[in-house]
Amino acid sequence: MPPPSCKPGIGGAAVGLGILRDNLAWQGTPVMNMAGADVANNSRNRAGVPVASADFQSTSLDGWDAPRLPDGSLPALP
Repeated sequence: MPPPSCKPGIGGAAVGLGILRDNLAWQGTPVMNMAGADVANNSRNRAGVPVASADFQSTSLDGWDAPRLPDGSLPALP
């Protein structure tokens, strides 16, 4: 899975845009193109915010790439 990116889809320029606040980075997940984006209060840029697998109900990536259901809803994850 590629790292999260705030790169806009217009013109392909690597310019950080948007808001990416209050997120947890699990296992040091890398990010791309963050310069210029609003990234306040993320565990990546705040000291003293430990994140461990035990903090989550599940850390499995199984099923994340499954297609949506016929009614458009998200698939049931294992």
